[in-house]
Amino acid sequence: MSERLQDNAYDVVKLFDQLWEESLKQRIIEPTQNQPDKDKILEIMKREIDEFLRTYPFHDRLKLQPDTKDNAKAVAARALGNELFAAEGEYLKSLQHYNESIACSEPGSETRALAYGNRSAVCLRFDRYEECLESIRLARASNYPARLADKLRKREQHVKRCIEEMDAELSDGEPIEVGKHRPRYLGYPVLKLSYEAHANAPQLVKCVELRQDSEFGRHLVTTQKLKVGDVLMIEKPYASMLNDQERYKRCAFCHNEDRFTLIPCEGCTVAMYCSKECMDKALKQYHRYECGVLRDCWRIIGSLLGGMVGLRTVATSFASFEQDLEGWIDHLNTLDEAKVNAFTVDWNEVTDSDMYDTVHVLATNQKRRSCKDLAMLIFFASIVHRLLLERTELGTLCESNPARSKLLFDLLLRHVQTSLINKKQVSHMKSCEIDQEDEYEFNYFGYDSDDEEKYEERTHAIAVYPLFSMVNHSCIPNVAPIHLLDGRCAFVASRPIAAGEQLFDVYGFATMEFDRSFRLLCLEQCYNFKCRCAVCESFSYVSVRNMNQEEEKFLRPLSDSMQMEKHLPKLIEHMNEVGRRYPKHQYTAAEVMLVRSLRIIHSYSLEDDVENEFGDFGINSNIHVNMSKRLSDKKCDVTKLFDTLWKEANQHRVAILIQNQPDKDKLAELIKRKTDDFLRTFPFRDRLKLQPDTKDNAKALAARNRGNELFVPMQGKYLESLQHYNESIAYSEPGSEARALAYGNRSVVCLKLGLSQECLENIRLARASNYPARLADKLNKREQHVKRSIENDAQIIPRRVTHTPGKYWARETGCPALQLSYE
Repeated sequence: MSERLQDNAYDVVKLFDQLWEESLKQRIIEPTQNQPDKDKILEIMKREIDEFLRTYPFHDRLKLQPDTKDNAKAVAARALGNELFAAEGEYLKSLQHYNESIACSEPGSETRALAYGNRSAVCLRFDRYEECLESIRLARASNYPARLADKLRKREQHVKRCIEEMDAELSDGEPIEVGKHRPRYLGYPVLKLSYEAHANAPQLVKCVELRQDSEFGRHLVTTQKLKVGDVLMIEKPYASMLNDQERYKRCAFCHNEDRFTLIPCEGCTVAMYCSKECMDKALKQYHRYECGVLRDCWRIIGSLLGGMVGLRTVATSFASFEQDLEGWIDHLNTLDEAKVNAFTVDWNEVTDSDMYDTVHVLATNQKRRSCKDLAMLIFFASIVHRLLLERTELGTLCESNPARSKLLFDLLLRHVQTSLINKKQVSHMKSCEIDQEDEYEFNYFGYDSDDEEKYEERTHAIAVYPLFSMVNHSCIPNVAPIHLLDGRCAFVASRPIAAGEQLFDVYGFATMEFDRSFRLLCLEQCYNFKCRCAVCESFSYVSVRNMNQEEEKFLRPLSDSMQMEKHLPKLIEHMNEVGRRYPKHQYTAAEVMLVRSLRIIHSYSLEDDVENEFGDFGINSNIHVNMSKRLSDKKCDVTKLFDTLWKEANQHRVAILIQNQPDKDKLAELIKRKTDDFLRTFPFRDRLKLQPDTKDNAKALAARNRGNELFVPMQGKYLESLQHYNESIAYSEPGSEARALAYGNRSVVCLKLGLSQECLENIRLARASNYPARLADKLNKREQHVKRSIENDAQIIPRRVTHTPGKYWARETGCPALQLSYE
C-alpha cells in the first residue's frame, strides 16, 4: 500500500489537547459552566474558538498548504519507482510510485509522460497488453520526449505482435476496454433479498421494521422468524471515502483496483480514477467541493478518521442542492427530525432532499459528549470550514452570504459527529500467506488446515449508510455485513433470529481480541454507550466454540474456495435445523465459517488480486504463494500410534523389564528386543499405510488437471498451478506423455511470468520426454514467440543477465558473505 498521509507531527487532536491545557480550557469552561441551554453552550464554544483562530497561526502550526501539482515531487516518486523496477521483482511497488508520479506531475509535462511510459513497461511485465497500449497513448498525449520516442514505439510494436500472435491457450478472452469503468465479474449468482421487499424500500425486506424506545433508541426488529443465510438488506452508501493508503491502487469513485490504468484528478494529488467516466461523476457528485482540502485533511485527521467521510457527506449534500441553497436552508430550518424515517421514505422515487434527510438525522451523540470533546470537534470543523472557503468552490458560493457560510459549518460539525458514530468499514477479501506459527490462531475450527486456502479481510474505504446505521451493536451479533463488489452492502443473518427479536451487528473492532473491560472502554469512548449484551453482562472474553464431529463434515469442504458455492447451502441447512442452539456468549465455528465463506464468494475479485495472480514476481523476487500440501498425515502419525500401543500393550511389557535394570545400555537392548518381537506380528505397514513410492501417471494426470483448473483465465492462479505441474512432473514416468504435457504446461506459466529462458528450457524438456505430435505445432509457435520476445526484450525492458536454466544457480544476497570472526 501507499504511505499514509496522516502525519503525527501535525495531528489536529494532539494540537487541540495542547492548546486546551494552555488557554482554550479557561476560555470555554468559565462562560459555559452555569449555562443550562445546550444550544447556547454550543454558540459560546464556537464564538470563543473562532476568536482564538483569528490570531492563532494554525496554518503554520499544522503546515497547511494548497495541494498543487509539483514536478519535483513527481520526479522523486518516479526515481523511486525506477529503483524498485530495476530490483527485479518489485514491479507492483514500482507501479504505485509511477502512479504517484502521474498524480503529482503537471498536465502535459514531460515528467508525466515519462511516468506513463514507465507504467507501460510494468504493464508489459504483467502481460497487460491493452493497459500497456493505453499508457503508451497517454504518454504521447502528455508530450513524450522525442529522444525516447523510438523506445516507446518498439514497445508498442512488440505489444501489438503479442496480441496478434498469442494463441488460444494464452488468450484471456475478450480484450478489456481500457479507460472505461469495468464492473467486476463475480462468477457467482448475485445476492438477492430472501423475502418480499418493502413496497417503498426495495433494498429492505418487509419483515424488518424500525422501532424506537428509551433503552435502545432507534433499532431494527424482525416481525417473523429469520433463518441463517437470509439476506435482509442490500444498501448503497450515501457517501463513501477511499482510504488514503489505497489512493494509488484504486479508483477514488468506484473503488475498483485498476492500478494499471489510473488517471489523475487535475486539481489535487490524492484522487485517481479508473476512467474519465468515474472522474466526471466524482466531480459532479462531490469532488469539486473537497478537492483542494483532501490532502491536508488526511494529514491532520489523527484519531478523527470518521471525520473524512463526514467531509464527503457535506460535499455530496452541497452538490445535490447547489441550485437552490436558500430553499435547502429553509427546509433544514423547518425540518422536524423526529418525523424523518428512512423506512417510510419512498426509495423508488426518492428526491435528493429525502435521501439527505435520512443521513441528516443520524445520531450525533452531541449531548453525551464532554465539554472538551465537543470543543475539539468544533476546533477541527472550524479549521476545515476555513480551508473550504479558501480553496474550493464553496468559497464562491458562501462569499458575502453569512447564512450559507453558517450552513457549511453547521453541517461539517454535524456530519463529523454522525460519521464518527455511524461510519462503517468497507472491506474486501484478499488471498494471503499465513505463517505456520500463526496457523492455529487463524483456524477456529479445531482441525488441521494445511490445505485450507487463506484469505484475509482488508478495509479499503469507510462509508455511511442510512438504513444500515440503524442496527445496534452486540459483541455476539446475529447479522453480518457482506460488502459486494458493486459498492453495495448486503446484510445476512448469521444465526436464527426469532420474531420480535432485534438485529445486532458488531461495531468497529474484533471483539474476540479483547476482554470485557477493554471492549466496554472502547465502545464508550468511540460510540458513547455502555454495551449490555449477554457476553458483556456475564462473561469476560468473547470466544469461539470449537466444532463438534457433526459440524466437521460441513465445515471441512468449505476450506476449498472452488467448492464453496456447492457446499455452503449444506452448512446453512445444518445451521437451520430445528433444535439447534446458539450460545449467547459464544460464536460457533459454523457462524465464523459462514460469514467468511460469504465474504470470499461475494467480496473477493481475482481481477483485483494482482498480488495473488503474480506476486511481486521476478528472478530475484520473494513469491508469496500457498505451499504444497504437507505429506504428514495425522491419521498415520507414528507418534500417536505409539501412544495408543503403549497404553494397550507395550507399557506393561517394558515396565517389567526396566524397573530392576540399572544399566542403561542393557535397558536399550531389552526395549529394542521387545519392540522387535512386537513388530513381527503387528501389521504396522497396514496401520501406517506404508507403500513403496513409485511413479504413477494417473496421479500425475490428476495433478496436471488441478493445475489446469487454476491456470484458466477466470482463476489466474498461475503460481499455484505451477506447483501442481511440478507435482505432475515428479509423479510421472520418465519419457511418458504425462511428463511431457506437464513440462509443456509449465512452459506456459513461465511465459505468463515473463521468464523467457525458463520457458525455452521447459519446451526442450517436453520434447525430450516425447511431447505428442498432435500438439507439436502449438509448442513450436510458443517457442518462436518466446525467441522473438528475447530479441526485443533487451531494448524494451532492460534487465540484468541472471542465470542459465538447467544449471545450478548460486543465489546472490547483494551483501558481503558472512565470515568467521576469528581464526
